[in-house]
Amino acid sequence: MADRGLPAARAHKPRPALSILQTSGHICWGGEPNHVFLLSSGLLAAGHRVIVAAPRASALAERCIASGIPVCTHVRFSHQLRDYGLLHDARAVAQLIRDHNVSVLHTHASRDTWAGALASLASDVRIVRTRHNLQYNRTGMLNRWLYGRLDGLIVISKAIRDEFRRNHLVPNQRITVIPDAADLRRFYPRPLAIGLREEWGIPVDGFVIGSAGRLSIEKGHHVLVEAAAMVVCQAPSAWVVIAGEGAEETALRCHIERRGLVGRVILLGFREDIEDFYAATNLLVVPSLSEGLGTVVIEGLAMGKPIIASNIGGIPELIEDGRTGRLVPPNDAAALAATILALMTSPTAAAAFGQAGRARVARHYSLGRLTARTLRLYEQITAAAPVRHASRASS
Repeated sequence: MADRGLPAARAHKPRPALSILQTSGHICWGGEPNHVFLLSSGLLAAGHRVIVAAPRASALAERCIASGIPVCTHVRFSHQLRDYGLLHDARAVAQLIRDHNVSVLHTHASRDTWAGALASLASDVRIVRTRHNLQYNRTGMLNRWLYGRLDGLIVISKAIRDEFRRNHLVPNQRITVIPDAADLRRFYPRPLAIGLREEWGIPVDGFVIGSAGRLSIEKGHHVLVEAAAMVVCQAPSAWVVIAGEGAEETALRCHIERRGLVGRVILLGFREDIEDFYAATNLLVVPSLSEGLGTVVIEGLAMGKPIIASNIGGIPELIEDGRTGRLVPPNDAAALAATILALMTSPTAAAAFGQAGRARVARHYSLGRLTARTLRLYEQITAAAPVRHASRASS
């Protein structure tokens, strides 16, 4: 007999699948393409339709194709706003929106955001942009028009959010902090990768200091080279390996040669096996001079590695100094060297940093969390009228 005193249970109506277009113009691999790739993978796994628009020659397009993520490579995302390339890209994005009935256009940099904003002129598609860095934002009329077309702005750190609060390009209620993530199935603590050390010509019992990232001035690898010169004088067992490629490679090689560190500081180029690279190190260093958050920091923490990083940008949101790693002043080679030497002689503290860091990433920076929080924003903005239509109605 039915209990008439209890209300009937409500059946949860399944949420309809969204059709999402992700865009990125980066050619080389880095934090932004990694974010787009991870998020697209997570959204597809959650049952949504996703297509990625990226230049044909980009590392992101190659990785998406290899992983079975639908990708369109008929875009260039030109740097020049007056270039016909921008109109070409806007038409390509508009065609994708129509062909795939896209409900959310999610852009990740300036070039693709401009193309998306123009493509949306004849569409009700909702536009979200993720801002990945702390670069200066122009606040002139063009940028105000551009950011005024966004239904939501995602920033990967509170540091970037605070910059937008100062420049007033986007109302505070339209800004959402959703940090980067690591795939914990790929990045996890594992035994020391002895084979890679042998490949690099480093003794099995050497102390290996690793760093990874694009070889550009703002990543601060030249500071690490200076610190290495001080470290190896006091710790002959220390070696430095740097994974990455970029415009500063030649300058870094010259710097290494001038400091007499050839063979002791090794540039490895881009590494597809970045998790194995991490596993071959005893300690990771992130010497950035500017950093929105820090993909390498998240991946290194997920691997259970002790990390020393610059106290700048979004990095302090990841590393609690003295608990999940160590923070040093940016562009201070002496402070960096002293902190490296201190951790080299404190294996217990280094191991504790690694354990606490892994636990922190598992709690706050997983792929599942990135996907769920982004989907929540998508659902909010698709349930409301496009911001640009609401602005016209109120004017």
